[in-house]
Amino acid sequence: MALWKNALENISAKTASYSIVGADFGKLFTNRGATTSITFTTPPTADLPTGWSCSFYGVSAYGFVVTSLGSADNIIALNDAGADSLTMTTTSRSIGAYISIIWDGTSWLTIRGDGNTYTVA
Repeated sequence: MALWKNALENISAKTASYSIVGADFGKLFTNRGATTSITFTTPPTADLPTGWSCSFYGVSAYGFVVTSLGSADNIIALNDAGADSLTMTTTSRSIGAYISIIWDGTSWLTIRGDGNTYTVA
């Protein structure tokens, strides 16, 4: 088996809103094929190890939302240490929008791609 096969990204396209589970560790979610904006809800954190992460990439022109399970005010985003959600809001820039989330044991740390507008709530 070629060595590169162990390093392939685990990519999952979603066309409807989706509740992430612990087994989704390391996945790159896209909205390829979506015909409306979709919402990704973070997994329950009780059993997640520190460092658990996943990412989101806009492929369709309809954007996406990353929201905290139960609106727990535990997403850290630009200028907000207690956000509930992060929404990709610029329609003309939805393709190529990128967000990565990492559980640090207390909160979701977010890394956003450049060039897109995101609304933090």
